[in-house]
Amino acid sequence: LEYIQHIVQSGENLIKLINDIIDISKIESNQLSIEVSPGKLNDVLDQLYNRFEEILVIENNSEINLKLDKAFPAADFTILFDNYRIQQVLSYLLTNAIKFTPKGIITFGYNVENSEVRFFVKDQGIGIPENKKDLIFKSFGKLEGTQRMNKSGTGLGLSISKSLVELMGGKIWFETEENVGTNFFFTIPLEFTKQKPSETLETLPQYDKESTKTSCKKILIAEDEMLNYKLLES
Repeated sequence: LEYIQHIVQSGENLIKLINDIIDISKIESNQLSIEVSPGKLNDVLDQLYNRFEEILVIENNSEINLKLDKAFPAADFTILFDNYRIQQVLSYLLTNAIKFTPKGIITFGYNVENSEVRFFVKDQGIGIPENKKDLIFKSFGKLEGTQRMNKSGTGLGLSISKSLVELMGGKIWFETEENVGTNFFFTIPLEFTKQKPSETLETLPQYDKESTKTSCKKILIAEDEMLNYKLLES
C-alpha cells in the first residue's frame, strides 16, 4: 500500500506539473484557446464535489467540511462554457483552500448576476498576509511560512487561473483576512443555447496481447529517490 500510494501521488504531481508548464507556455505564446460548448453546469460541480470529498477521505481529513451551493439546482441547467477550463480553475482554488485551511468549512458554487455566472470558493483558513497579496496571481508566487499546511505545488495555479478566466471573458479576484479566511471569485459571461450537448464517445485503442510479451532482461536503475529505488528493486 505504501508503494501504491507513493506511485499514485508522484504520478499525479508529475501530471499537474507538466500540464501547468504546458498551459503557461501556451498562454505566453497566445496559443491557448477556449472551447465553449453546451453543458450541464451542475454536473460539473457535482463531479468536483465528489472528487474533493474523496480526496479528504483519502487524506483522512475530517477537520474540513466541504459544501456546494448552486444558484440553480435543477439537473438540466445548461449554458455555454468550457467544461475543462472551469473545472481546472475551480480545482486550483479548491486545492489551495484545502491546503491553507487547518479546519473549518470550505464552500464553493456559483451565483448568477448581471448576465454573468459568478463562481466562488470560500474557506476559513489562515488567510493571505497583506505583504503577499501582490504575489497571488504571479507565476511561481507561493505563500511560505510555518503556517502553511502543505508545501507542495508549483505556484502556477492562480497565475494560470487568472489567464484562463480572462480568456473566457471574465475576471478573478479575492477577499481575505488573516486567520479568518479567503474568498475567491471569478466570472464568465452567461450564455444559453437550445442545442443539446453532443454525446460522442472516444474510441479507445485496442489492447494488444502480443505487444505485452516480455523476456528476461537486465534493468539499470538510475533513481534519486530511495522509495522509488526500493520499489523497483523489489
